Amino acid sequence: MFTIKNKFRSQIAITVFWLIVITLYLMLPHVSRLLQYERSINVITWTDMIDPEIIKQFEKETGIKVYMSYFDSNEELLIKLNATKGEGYDLILPSDFTVELLIKLNIIQKLDKTKITIWNQIDEFLLNKYFDPDNNYSIPYYCSIYGLGLNKKLLGNKKISSSWKLIFDPTILPQKIVMLNNAREAILLTGQYLFNSIDHLNENKLLAIKNMLLKQKKWVEAYSDLRADYLLSSGTCPIVVSTTPFMHKVLKNNDNFEFIVPQEGTFMIIDNFVIPKTSCKIEYTYQLINYLYKPEIIKHHFEKYTFFPATKNLIELLSDNPKVISIYNAHIYSNHHFDFFRNVLSEEKINQIWITLKGV
Repeated sequence: MFTIKNKFRSQIAITVFWLIVITLYLMLPHVSRLLQYERSINVITWTDMIDPEIIKQFEKETGIKVYMSYFDSNEELLIKLNATKGEGYDLILPSDFTVELLIKLNIIQKLDKTKITIWNQIDEFLLNKYFDPDNNYSIPYYCSIYGLGLNKKLLGNKKISSSWKLIFDPTILPQKIVMLNNAREAILLTGQYLFNSIDHLNENKLLAIKNMLLKQKKWVEAYSDLRADYLLSSGTCPIVVSTTPFMHKVLKNNDNFEFIVPQEGTFMIIDNFVIPKTSCKIEYTYQLINYLYKPEIIKHHFEKYTFFPATKNLIELLSDNPKVISIYNAHIYSNHHFDFFRNVLSEEKINQIWITLKGV
């Protein structure tokens, strides 16, 4: 009995320890803020989107210290912000569907557009979207278009139809492919292919999506987002599902590769700046926002990270390479229908399908 009691107490102690560790991790931005300079702001963003050297320039020019934090997925960001209600951060860079959730959770504040001097530089095509119809809470920063990267050399320069059938129907192109490794994106892309819409995905449709993904797995070489460009350029696969920023890397200097937007339509992601309600460093935050949209900063970030900026009249800034220009034009001037990875499914339903797929 003594041994059992000790074991029980030990388990409780371990549980309490990890609860404390997790709580401290989530509250770290708030705690660290107390130790920082008065003229400072906290920014949380994706990795490889804002160059630390640019931040150093901003600090030198303004005297405002910027503390950078990073996240790897919108889901991770949402957990952090939901736990702290945004406290400890002054500027956040989430994707569109997360902006919608942050508005509903009452975590972010309305923008003071009179303080955003570069608002007229934002391309109108990227404004007034579903997640923030009047852009009261968000300002677009980067955008990405989903499509298919092709290695024409591996395909024998065969004429390829511009269709999602290339990854879902092996009789069209009996080759190994690279599929998205993000559950939300892969599931909704499959839903769009099967039903021409991601709305009203009932249980029967979800079953069809799951079965399609299980069938597709037979010719999937890899599920990957960040390595799709490498898997294409290395000759591992002749066709990959990817986005314009990653395809730009392999397209700009090689005529053997092509990026196509399927004729059925595709998806877009817009990453946006938002400000938490709890921020008390508003003036400094707006200074950084305006700084990051300077043409020379936009150009620098594009050349370093290849994410397409949300500002207009950029052709002369980005490149004189025809392929780069054609990819950029795919964002704004394409006749294709663009949808977003909207919040049409619960995380539970998404995870159920994804766990089944990855468990087989």
